[in-house]
Amino acid sequence: MMQAYLGWADHSGLRVLQPETDLTQRRFIQNLSDDHDRVAVWIVADSTVLQVLDFLLNSADYLDAWKYLQSHSAYFGRLI
Repeated sequence: MMQAYLGWADHSGLRVLQPETDLTQRRFIQNLSDDHDRVAVWIVADSTVLQVLDFLLNSADYLDAWKYLQSHSAYFGRLI
């Protein structure tokens, strides 16, 4: 089953990934609006991809998580 998530990335890679909700979206936009070193991203992925991303983030493999997100998500883009 596909699910939508929000996350943010910086020069080290993907740092945070959370389920998409209105509250999460407002919080991400508010926290990142003044920080030009980070980007908020929106992804749609299946549960297998999300499990791998969760593992990589818990292992602090931020760059690998970013690369995996880009190559395995059904959709991803910058949150504006």
